[in-house]
Amino acid sequence: MARFKCDDCLKEIDLTKYSIKVINDKAVSPEAYCCHEYMNRVKTLNPSGFGGIIKRPGGRVRGKK
Repeated sequence: MARFKCDDCLKEIDLTKYSIKVINDKAVSPEAYCCHEYMNRVKTLNPSGFGGIIKRPGGRVRGKK
Protein backbone atom coordinates (compact mmCIF):
# COMPACT_ATOMS: atom_id res chain seq x y z
CA MET A 1 0.00 0.00 0.00
CA ALA A 2 1.24 3.46 -0.82
CA ARG A 3 0.09 6.91 0.21
CA PHE A 4 0.06 9.84 -2.22
CA LYS A 5 -0.42 13.54 -1.48
CA CYS A 6 -1.32 16.47 -3.72
CA ASP A 7 0.81 19.58 -3.21
CA ASP A 8 -1.94 21.97 -4.35
CA CYS A 9 -5.06 20.85 -2.45
CA LEU A 10 -3.30 18.70 0.21
CA LYS A 11 -5.57 15.74 -0.58
CA GLU A 12 -4.19 12.32 0.43
CA ILE A 13 -5.12 8.94 -1.02
CA ASP A 14 -4.06 5.36 -0.29
CA LEU A 15 -3.58 2.99 -3.21
CA THR A 16 -3.14 -0.76 -2.85
CA LYS A 17 -2.25 -1.32 -6.51
CA TYR A 18 -0.44 1.22 -8.64
CA SER A 19 2.00 1.35 -11.52
CA ILE A 20 5.12 3.43 -12.04
CA LYS A 21 5.92 5.17 -15.33
CA VAL A 22 8.68 7.54 -16.38
CA ILE A 23 7.23 10.76 -17.78
CA ASN A 24 9.49 13.75 -18.53
CA ASP A 25 12.44 12.06 -16.74
CA LYS A 26 10.41 11.67 -13.54
CA ALA A 27 8.97 8.48 -12.02
CA VAL A 28 5.23 8.98 -11.46
CA SER A 29 2.14 6.90 -10.79
CA PRO A 30 -0.64 7.45 -13.35
CA GLU A 31 -3.32 6.34 -10.85
CA ALA A 32 -2.41 9.20 -8.48
CA TYR A 33 -3.49 12.22 -10.51
CA CYS A 34 -5.04 15.35 -8.98
CA CYS A 35 -5.26 19.07 -9.86
CA HIS A 36 -3.86 18.46 -13.39
CA GLU A 37 -0.58 16.99 -12.12
CA TYR A 38 0.76 13.81 -10.55
CA MET A 39 0.70 13.41 -6.79
CA ASN A 40 3.85 12.86 -4.73
CA ARG A 41 4.39 9.61 -2.86
CA VAL A 42 4.57 9.95 0.92
CA LYS A 43 6.96 7.51 2.51
CA THR A 44 5.52 5.82 5.57
CA LEU A 45 7.25 3.51 8.00
CA ASN A 46 5.67 0.29 9.15
CA PRO A 47 5.55 0.36 12.98
CA SER A 48 6.08 -3.39 13.19
CA GLY A 49 9.34 -3.14 11.24
CA PHE A 50 10.79 -5.86 9.06
CA GLY A 51 10.78 -8.54 11.72
CA GLY A 52 13.63 -10.00 13.62
CA ILE A 53 15.52 -13.16 14.32
CA ILE A 54 13.33 -15.94 15.66
CA LYS A 55 15.07 -17.36 18.70
CA ARG A 56 14.33 -20.73 20.22
CA PRO A 57 14.60 -21.65 23.88
CA GLY A 58 18.23 -21.69 24.93
CA GLY A 59 19.12 -18.77 22.61
CA ARG A 60 19.43 -20.88 19.45
CA VAL A 61 18.55 -19.32 16.11
CA ARG A 62 16.30 -21.38 13.87
CA GLY A 63 18.15 -23.47 11.32
CA LYS A 64 21.51 -23.34 13.08
CA LYS A 65 22.93 -25.80 15.58
